[in-house]
Amino acid sequence: MKAIYENVSLPFEVIIVDNASTDTTVEELHSLLSPFRSAKLIVNSANLGYARANNQGIAESSAPFVMLLNPDVLIHRGCVERLVDFLRQNEHVVAVAPRLLYPDGRTQPTCRSFPTPLALLYSSIGLDKLMPHSKVFGRYKMTWWKHDELMEVEQPMASALLIRREALLKLGGFDERFPIFFNDVDLCYRAHKCGMKIYFVPDATATHYHGASTRHLRGRIVVESHISLLRFYSKHYQATMHPIAYAFARAFIMLSFPVRYLVVVLRLLIAT
Repeated sequence: MKAIYENVSLPFEVIIVDNASTDTTVEELHSLLSPFRSAKLIVNSANLGYARANNQGIAESSAPFVMLLNPDVLIHRGCVERLVDFLRQNEHVVAVAPRLLYPDGRTQPTCRSFPTPLALLYSSIGLDKLMPHSKVFGRYKMTWWKHDELMEVEQPMASALLIRREALLKLGGFDERFPIFFNDVDLCYRAHKCGMKIYFVPDATATHYHGASTRHLRGRIVVESHISLLRFYSKHYQATMHPIAYAFARAFIMLSFPVRYLVVVLRLLIAT
């Protein structure tokens, strides 16, 4: 919180949504926020999910630009200013994402293409690892790209994303049927279908302590991510794909679930 006030020179408001923390987080937040009159704290009595919590925060905000920011992201000095400046200079762009760094300074690959059946297939069978520089086989995770240049992208992580309020209102915010995963993918996909442009700005940076808040829930993450992916396919692809192709795509996603879950379990066993 202190870092936000120190690293951002523009006028801004801070809205924090606590999704029913079971530790001392709320008490600590009250103490932390007391010196900052522009900060608001929303405390939920139950965990309403990432999508709904974001919608709560967005509804309480009033600025023309909304910065979606996960609690495990530390923005660097000048990051927000660069993103705001880019949106102000490019009226055709509705959202911008900064380059996220791991704590050791490495760039985190945070942008992907939409999870089309072929893109997922190539990634699932490891073709993106065998031929990472291929724009065909590395399409989904964009393994061919180093995240080092200004570029229009389809699907950046919403861990840190600046978006125009008017665009959020037009899109209706996050779809709360995706409580944890694929809500950002869904938001970006709907924006893309409306002709909205999203850009990645590499010289705006932040550190992402990736997975710090979900590391203890790896098994559940696999389950929830597959459920959300199936829901995404049902919402966006079922009406446009041939029924046989759609059935094969869903079957492939369902069959890949036990493999991913087994890998997570084995890694946890090895780690202990």
